[in-house]
Amino acid sequence: MIIECIKEGFRITNKNWQIALLQVIVLVINFVGFFLFIGIPIVLAIASLGMDIAHTKDILSGLFENPTELFSKYLGLAILIFTSFTFYLIIASVLILYAFAGMLGVLSKVALNKEYKFGFHSFFEEAKRFFSPLLWLFSFAILIVIVVFIVFGVLAGILISFSETSRPVSLFITYFLGLLCIAVGFASAILSAYAAIALVVEKGKVISAFKNALNFIKHKPFAVLFYIILIIGIIAVNIILITLGISFSAVPIIGILAAVLFQIMINIVQSYLIVVMWGSLVVFYIKGTHQPIHTPTVPTYNI
Repeated sequence: MIIECIKEGFRITNKNWQIALLQVIVLVINFVGFFLFIGIPIVLAIASLGMDIAHTKDILSGLFENPTELFSKYLGLAILIFTSFTFYLIIASVLILYAFAGMLGVLSKVALNKEYKFGFHSFFEEAKRFFSPLLWLFSFAILIVIVVFIVFGVLAGILISFSETSRPVSLFITYFLGLLCIAVGFASAILSAYAAIALVVEKGKVISAFKNALNFIKHKPFAVLFYIILIIGIIAVNIILITLGISFSAVPIIGILAAVLFQIMINIVQSYLIVVMWGSLVVFYIKGTHQPIHTPTVPTYNI
């Protein structure tokens, strides 16, 4: 079933290659936005600090003698960088989630109905339809993870305070809770992924989507392994591509240009593989829940 779902993921991605193209466009827009909202303020900050670099000793001594004056002098610059960074994160997150909602909506339509043909109007309709529910879904998932991490952190502090006399015990508690946090984070990622698919495929609410995802994983524990296999596959491809990119950058003269072009190719391949991964997960979920898939009907004639 793994091979079949991955093949189907490639098939629906190749058939609807515009989805991968839109993911690349979002990546480019975020890159340009990063330069505008983060790069330019940082350049201004470096330029401003560069004027005072000859007075580094005076600045350090002033930090201890009159920190208020120094703080007020660079407060505006710090606020500018912080505001720009926050604004960029908000815009980039909204854009990524909007594109993700459209991608997931279209992939579910393609997987459920093989007669479906991609259209930009349909993509934006799906994005508009599922943006808000997916925002609530991921916000809820992140909130739960944050609460769990806080609980683990407090528990770690309490346990370590009681075991200060035994350093091995303190190290064991630290590493154990650290690994537990990683496991919880990864489990949350898997559950959130299938919950997002359940929400889009079954068009339910956020809480019911989590319940459906839990039931799906409970009855299909292989779903966890399938998700891990897809992630490992993408990581493996990225490692190969990055290794090749480093090799190209080592070539004299044309190394930098080749590295830049190769990086663009890596981003395109990554966007394509992300669509394949989600397409495979959607197909796996639909087959696992035994939902009907509409295939083209062949007309029959009575003779």
